Amino acid sequence: MLKNRKRTNNGKIGTTSLLTKKSFSKSRKLLPFLLVNVGAFALWAIIDARKVAVQHSKDLDGIIIDARKVPIEAGYEDLHAGINNATDQKGRDNKRLTSGWDSNGLELYHSKQAEMDGRENHNISLAGGDKVTVSEVVNNNPNFWSIVDGRRGWERKTFEIFEKYVTEETIVVDFGTWIGPTLLFHGQKSRASYGIEADPAAFAVAERNVWLNKDKDWAQSVSVHSFCVGSTEHAGKIMTMRGAKAPGASMSGITEALARKPVGSWAVRCYTLPTILDSWDVVLSRQPVMLKIDVESYECQLVPSFYDWLVGEERASLPVIYVSFHPQIKDCSPEEWARVLKVFQLYDSVYCRGGDSPMQISKETTFEEFEEMKTNLSWKKDSTFVLVNN
Repeated sequence: MLKNRKRTNNGKIGTTSLLTKKSFSKSRKLLPFLLVNVGAFALWAIIDARKVAVQHSKDLDGIIIDARKVPIEAGYEDLHAGINNATDQKGRDNKRLTSGWDSNGLELYHSKQAEMDGRENHNISLAGGDKVTVSEVVNNNPNFWSIVDGRRGWERKTFEIFEKYVTEETIVVDFGTWIGPTLLFHGQKSRASYGIEADPAAFAVAERNVWLNKDKDWAQSVSVHSFCVGSTEHAGKIMTMRGAKAPGASMSGITEALARKPVGSWAVRCYTLPTILDSWDVVLSRQPVMLKIDVESYECQLVPSFYDWLVGEERASLPVIYVSFHPQIKDCSPEEWARVLKVFQLYDSVYCRGGDSPMQISKETTFEEFEEMKTNLSWKKDSTFVLVNN
């Protein structure tokens, strides 16, 4: 309200309103109009905020971390504010592949986020390599980061495989990323690295660990996604995934058999690998591609489903495949191994036991000969295979 300073009868400086009775009467008439508009604006703000919250919950799908979109001083919440407009490392809009998480999955995801908000982060020399920043939250695996800080006390051969086959031209697709140790490792060496983790509790930590390294040059081309890679028969379907020991504890799976007692379950949507690669505009013939597959016994169904896709590709363009089998959980059936052999026969070289033991596989290799090779190589002592074309 406008005011005019004037001297009062006692000589002190006072104020008096310039608002006349006439103007006051006019203001009273405008008051209901102003209140209606202020109320409408407030209601619009509330509805819009609810829409954003609902959309955020619905769209927790294949989140791509692009540090260039987030100012260095921005908080973790600022990253999620732009979740629905995520782009890949080249600035392209992504074809959306949704996680399909139900309320259980979303609750696990948000709970793990809240847990990390109150915990510390650490800088480590990952597997003896460059420094990375990681959350101390390790999902029921106490002291995990300490065994890979400056050394390779966990999956030594896995790191060696990445060093051997990943170059600055390679695109790596990492199924079963867990909290991100392998993703953060090969992400420093590759042209682009895509992590896939369908366990919400594990995904939340992997996502945070990628974000914590957003100021590093290599992080610009590292991303993590929250759907699952499925066989052809499971394409586009919502599957039930269960935690083993606990959600996020590195052993979750969509098969009936798990490494530990099932704890918790949630829904997740699965896509075939060709569909996923197409959504990222990854074409095998354009650049070398490497697949790392660790899916807790689901590989028995997944790897055979690759045959119809790979047989139609140029042999020289086939991706390097590093796959872990899990006979300690559930061995593949003879029928599944026979179909796995067909995929192996597409490659010039197949190695067992983490790449240490070559297998003499050709188009003429019979199933009986394949089984004998596996037995002679004591494959169950290290049930990893590497497939390479020379």
